[in-house]
Amino acid sequence: MISTILFIRADTSLTLVQLTQESKLLTSKQWEAGRELSTQIHQVIESLSKESDVSLKDIKGVVVYEGPGSYTGLRISISVANALGYSLDVPIVGSTGEDWVDKGSEKLGTITKFIPVVPVYGGQVFTTQPKK
Repeated sequence: MISTILFIRADTSLTLVQLTQESKLLTSKQWEAGRELSTQIHQVIESLSKESDVSLKDIKGVVVYEGPGSYTGLRISISVANALGYSLDVPIVGSTGEDWVDKGSEKLGTITKFIPVVPVYGGQVFTTQPKK
């Protein structure tokens, strides 16, 4: 079992970031991120790391909620999770459902290297057409 795990969920306007160690919750924060998610998520991860006296280098795995959900929330949270997994050279897994934390933790125990996670939006993505 991987000792220190970072969990990220941002499929709705309510965002969750938490750190566990040896399957015990160290610290967590849930907040209404709104349009500031892309800047706040990094600050929250750093703050929770300091609060629990865990360096980013101590993180041995990342579990991220992969969807379905908000296009922007999933895109940002999964990008952050993938970047951390890649830069720390730790495994990362996507998980979904009510028990996403437990399923993700289990799945993480079977992965030994970084493999990027892709979002599951749950439908067609509608984006604005670029202007000329």
